[in-house]
Amino acid sequence: MWDAKYLPALSALYDCLIDDDDEVREVAASAAAGVLGIYLVPPVAADRLVTWLQMQYGSEEEFGRHFVCRMTGQPPRLDTDSVLLTPASEQLGKALEFDDSLFATEEQNLYIDEIRETMRWRKAFCILDDGLEEGAAYGGLTKWTELGLRALIQRAENEDGPLGWMADQHVFAACARIVLCAVAISRMGKSTVVRELLDSFVSLGNSAGIHGSLLEMAMQEEEAA
Repeated sequence: MWDAKYLPALSALYDCLIDDDDEVREVAASAAAGVLGIYLVPPVAADRLVTWLQMQYGSEEEFGRHFVCRMTGQPPRLDTDSVLLTPASEQLGKALEFDDSLFATEEQNLYIDEIRETMRWRKAFCILDDGLEEGAAYGGLTKWTELGLRALIQRAENEDGPLGWMADQHVFAACARIVLCAVAISRMGKSTVVRELLDSFVSLGNSAGIHGSLLEMAMQEEEAA
């Protein structure tokens, strides 16, 4: 019944569940009830919809591309067979840009918690269908994470401190996405490179004053081992 042609519409439904407008979220929650079979408040409905999507499309490469984009904080591309990800280093560089002009940028969506989004979609990744582990989506995420870790390590070589470059919420979110993806990949045991880079980041972070919350995220892999 729910073949892949419905994925764009379901993706749009998910976007509405995390919209910054209360009314939009409420309408989306009512619509999601028709899919999930139960009415849930928007944040819970968003959690449940991700799980539902994993159950329905977990073996579809198209869904693999979808959750990779979500995990890396990028708009999902459902109109292409390739995985076109903005490099993590570019995301980090953009977050580090400072513009002191009044109202220089307008948030596209004030409601979205970027770290929560990555954690939510990481759950779908952690129960990834075995067949997708060799696909373009998984390979794209692994490469994105590897290069992102290298960028973080380069940054970590310069002491940060409590009021350093990571104190900005957007910079912290960009860093957290990289680390959370690295932890997920490392737990699957499919990339020794990512595991080694994650260990190097933790080692450097302890001596360079990197934000403690970020280091805790990075060390989740060791605690689960």
